Order: sequence, then structure tokens, then C-alpha cells
Amino acid sequence: MTNITESALFNQLMDDPGSAAEVLRKHGIVTRVAPLGTHLAGMVYRSTNGTFYIIANQILEFEERRFVFFHELAHIIIDAPQSPYILQLDWTKAEKVADQAAATAYKIAARKDGFF
Repeated sequence: MTNITESALFNQLMDDPGSAAEVLRKHGIVTRVAPLGTHLAGMVYRSTNGTFYIIANQILEFEERRFVFFHELAHIIIDAPQSPYILQLDWTKAEKVADQAAATAYKIAARKDGFF
């Protein structure tokens, strides 16, 4: 899948944006905001127990963090099923795909009041 807006998870988030944290938790995803320096907007990692952590840089504005969330969610939905290890520090095809997916998801989510 290359379009996260077609995923069951994304649709659950859009159907009930007020319960986003609960929906994500049921899918093994936790979100955090933390200091990541000045060169990293966000990241996703999978813990040893299989939980995914999406971390956005605290220096970002709310709208930028929302985009980062969708970018990292795209990595979980698109890349994680194919690879147990995801670490992209350079501009790869996977990063471009995640950006495109995030842009589409962001536009849809922006229409929902109170989403993230």
C-alpha cells in the first residue's frame, strides 16, 4: 500500500479523531513530542515489544508536528510490513513516498476539527 488514506488505521482516525490516542494505542502506536535538536523533525522506531513510537521535535509548530506525524505514520503503514528495521537519514525513495502520503493525509485531516 502506498496511500495511507486507504488504510484501516487512517480511516479509524478520521472517523473518530477525538479518540486518536486510543485508536493508535490499539494499533501499537504511541506518539510523543521531545527535543530532537535542530536537524531532525521527527522519527519513528519500533521497540523490542513491537510498539511503534512516533516522535516529533518539540521545536516545531503544531501544524509541522501534524505533518511529521503523518509522515512517520506512512513509514509504519507502508515500510514496516516489508522491513523490521526502518532508519532513513538520507533522502530516499521511501522518504519521498512518505512525504507524498503525509501531504495527502494532512489535507484530509485538516478538514476535521480537533484532529491532533
